Amino acid sequence: MVDSSGSIKDKGAGNWDTVKDFIKSVVKILDISEVRFSAISFGTSAFIQFGFDNGFQSKQQYYNAIDKMTYDGGSTNTTGALRLARKSFFQDSSQGNRLDVNDVILLITDGNVTVETNLYEQETRVIKALPHMKVIAVGVTHDVVQSKLEQAASDENGRKLVYRVENFSGLEAEVNNILSKSCTVPSSGQR
Repeated sequence: MVDSSGSIKDKGAGNWDTVKDFIKSVVKILDISEVRFSAISFGTSAFIQFGFDNGFQSKQQYYNAIDKMTYDGGSTNTTGALRLARKSFFQDSSQGNRLDVNDVILLITDGNVTVETNLYEQETRVIKALPHMKVIAVGVTHDVVQSKLEQAASDENGRKLVYRVENFSGLEAEVNNILSKSCTVPSSGQR
């Protein structure tokens, strides 16, 4: 789940490509025969870029889909993105979700919730209450309010699954740390 609001490019023209490179790093590390991916981007509205039922059989197919992800601009509708993920992917298996396995949302944002702010807290509670759900929140830049990241993030061993990165170029360096909280990462860093 990736923030594609106006502030992404406002903070640097290449930031959207850097975010997409980070997503490709996630795909590169994980075993696609065991892990399914979907992607939602959000600006003023939230959009499914590709779902779990995408039929991809190779990492290259994921890379191509990620390269085609569109930049939205506008405000930051994190609430709408969480709701879209919950309703489209995690409440049933019609979009390719496997109901008997763990689900992880990796939420990447550089800003604060600016759309449907009054519903954000409720939506974070509802999605985290789903069976097998874990939400990892990644805040990029110091513009993200820590309390909003913590609201979205799941708890693990008494600690919120929140990561802070100073700038977009710092995402790549944190990929293994972030993924270590979501699933087993191969020791070689690649599969």
